[in-house]
Order: sequence, then C-alpha cells, then structure tokens
Amino acid sequence: VFLESIPRSDGGTLEAAFELHCLGIRTIKSFQKKFIELVAACNGVILHYSGYGYDHNGAPTWLIGGLESFRSRYPRMPIVTVFHEIFATGSIWQRAFWNSKRQKSLARRLSDISTTIVTNSEHHAEQLRSCCKNVGTHIECTPVFSNVGELNELGDINSRAPRVVVFGGSS
Repeated sequence: VFLESIPRSDGGTLEAAFELHCLGIRTIKSFQKKFIELVAACNGVILHYSGYGYDHNGAPTWLIGGLESFRSRYPRMPIVTVFHEIFATGSIWQRAFWNSKRQKSLARRLSDISTTIVTNSEHHAEQLRSCCKNVGTHIECTPVFSNVGELNELGDINSRAPRVVVFGGSS
C-alpha cells in the first residue's frame, strides 16, 4: 500500500502491484484517519523520510504528529524509517538556517518512534547521531546503488567524448 501526501500533477499512478491512496490534505487529523485505516491490517510500516518531500520548509509537523499518534495506538507495530535527509544547514540569512532547529526536532521525534533507522550515507548517520541522542550506533547505513551501472575501465579523459548526463527534473 502506498500513501501519497498530495495527488500527482500528471494524474498518473504507480505502475506496480500496490494500492495507491492519496491523503489530499496535509493535517495530523487527515493523516491519522487515512493512515490508520490503511495500516491497521499491515505487518509494519516503511517510511521514506525526506522532510522537503512532505513540506516546503522541510518540517512536516503533520506527518510526525500523525505518526506519534499512530505509535501510541499501535505500540508494537514496526516502523522502519529510511532517512534520505535529516536537516538543512546554512548561513543566518538563508532559510535553511531558520528551519534547521525545527527539522532536527522532527528528526529526533521520528527516531524516537522508529523501531529501525536506515540512512544512505555515513554523513547522514552522523547527523542523526548528533541530533538524536537515543539512536546511538543503531543506524543501518545502506548506500543507494547505481541504476546506471559502472564502467569496467575508465579511459583517459582526453580520449573521451564530451558528454554530460543530468538526473532529476525541475520543480
């Protein structure tokens, strides 16, 4: 079961054998209602957490509040959180500086209710250890594999054609 927080702009759906549900409104109450309805019959929850994926300031209080409420209702349900980003940093004149404290607080709260914590880099694991004292060393660090593949041999740079590949899109 997949739960999206907002509908896709293209109206598309996942091309897989999973049910796709849309939250619609990003509030604790709407999340609790939909999430509990969908997850009550499941064996566990896997949350891929990237704060900016759920909130334009990288601080989805509605999501964390809803998960805390879920955790108090279902204390034995495994929650695996895969942290893709933890908190932003920046200079005092940048928005990241002002959002960082709230993002750290939410990461701490999310780590408190998670039974397993996974991240994709040692840098993120260190960020988690610095702001979430309860995690200690119990963080699984699993790098993201390349879906492009690797060259067996990298030729001399002067003999290669000048090419560039950009992954991602504009937002």
